[in-house]
Amino acid sequence: ETLQALRFGERCALVTNRSVLTAACGSAREALAAVDATLAQCEESRLSLEGRGKAHLHAYKSLTERIEQLKQRRRAIADVARA
Repeated sequence: ETLQALRFGERCALVTNRSVLTAACGSAREALAAVDATLAQCEESRLSLEGRGKAHLHAYKSLTERIEQLKQRRRAIADVARA
């Protein structure tokens, strides 16, 4: 049961609401603000896991991957906004 509870907690930590990002963005500036907010939240969560010695968990790896995806998305939006 304990391992199941830990796995459940890891999965819960990865839940995101992506529809908010796409539905709430009316301009590139708003999209950048939404990505920046999500990026800050993910980085905060990752640092929290790291600070508690949980960097070995799958959730930490997933957050790291999500942060890289968000950085790529931010660059793409910024490039479109400049064009």
